[in-house]
Amino acid sequence: MNIRRGPASGPALALVAVLAAGCLPAVAWLPDGQRIAYVHEGAVWLTDLAGQRTRLYAATGETPWFVSAAPAGRRLAIVSVGNGCTRLALLDVAGRIEWSLTFPGNDAEDAAAPGLAFPAHPWNADGTKLLVIAGQTLLAASIPSRAVEALALNAVDARFSPADTVIALTGTTTGGLALAGIGDGARRPAPWRFPPGTPDDARPRLTADGSAIWVSSTRTGARTVLADRQGRILFTGAREFESAGPDDRSYLTRDGGWALVRADGATTNLNPAYNRLVQTEVNWQMEGQRAGADTPIKADPEFTSLPAWSPDHTRFAVMTKSLLVVVDVARNEITPIAKW
Repeated sequence: MNIRRGPASGPALALVAVLAAGCLPAVAWLPDGQRIAYVHEGAVWLTDLAGQRTRLYAATGETPWFVSAAPAGRRLAIVSVGNGCTRLALLDVAGRIEWSLTFPGNDAEDAAAPGLAFPAHPWNADGTKLLVIAGQTLLAASIPSRAVEALALNAVDARFSPADTVIALTGTTTGGLALAGIGDGARRPAPWRFPPGTPDDARPRLTADGSAIWVSSTRTGARTVLADRQGRILFTGAREFESAGPDDRSYLTRDGGWALVRADGATTNLNPAYNRLVQTEVNWQMEGQRAGADTPIKADPEFTSLPAWSPDHTRFAVMTKSLLVVVDVARNEITPIAKW
């Protein structure tokens, strides 16, 4: 494996913190908007929107954790754990491995957890480059050349810009002055400032163009803040950030039920869809009890993935312990795709 070393900056950030920051892509839409890949029961599955699914990938002794679909072409990336190692594998949509890399060791906090994770948006536009975070190191993999370059230590978030350069946040989320970004040709660290009131455990998320971050805040009346590189506040939201919305100026919250909050002040209440998900979960659990299951019925869904937006940005898919559902924002409805 060809790895070229880049600059390092800032103190260490454990992978468990990166995972807690929202890098849990266990669900991924394919570019056609008609199929979804997801991780369940030790395998990677591919389903259409009618629920017709196939087991795409499973290997003896390996447990897949994450899946991500390239925005162009017919390629998936997965992260799996097995035999004391973490593996990054690139698959075609038939489940055949095109290329794989093995990294020794798992996450230090959990022997069954991976030492590798994807940022929330790991691919470049044409699907030929992929970002991964290995332990504390941000890596960029070039698929055509099979080369992997180490870009920075202590990665908090990273993505490709529209110009195909890497925009990364490195450092810590404490102190308000320890965060830096890379992305220009020379990769010179550029300081980022947190907005006033940012708590020590804040986990910033880059917008798509890399010009701003979403971050939690302790400012009076605000739970979520959109701020530029100088820490200037562009927008404050009263509800807690769960994941980015379909564009740079919106976010999805599950604080008191689903809602899509936009930086212009508009909010789309998605509680009808959320309530239907709750009822679908309860009905499915009751069926399980009638079939002999002895697990108690829970009315509050336990989510096992972050929401994943469809390519046309009109729907998102999300997994619970019992269901994979697609939420149509305009219709405020859910469609169960898979049950288990």
